[in-house]
Amino acid sequence: GAAVAGVFSLAVAIFLNVVPELIYNSRNRSFALLKESATWIMEHPFAWFPPNLLFAFTFLWAVGALSFSSPGALLVRLAELGSGGILSLVVGAPLWKAPLLVVFLHYVMVYRGLLFQELSTGGRRLREFQRRMSA
Repeated sequence: GAAVAGVFSLAVAIFLNVVPELIYNSRNRSFALLKESATWIMEHPFAWFPPNLLFAFTFLWAVGALSFSSPGALLVRLAELGSGGILSLVVGAPLWKAPLLVVFLHYVMVYRGLLFQELSTGGRRLREFQRRMSA
């Protein structure tokens, strides 16, 4: 049961990772939003996940929850971050660290929004390439 729940949490963390950005930028709602999230992730995995994993490892290190002793436990911890476990880690951190963690999380969310926008619109280089090809 725990293994199935872990696999399910990891799948949700992967395929629904971009839902916050889609809520602000998409016209879809409900199940169409979830489908759009999975489709978007399948189109941009190599540009989306490395910075997000770097931020996740940095956050886990800052709260003292990063451990490489068990890869399974690390995957479960990463899945928890994607499903709302961030708040419990911030609340459980020392009081002096909480404001710094909130500022870091704010930076991460702004970065994610800008990265999503850049990947969704194709970026300046792709637009320039498309303009030259159509001319």
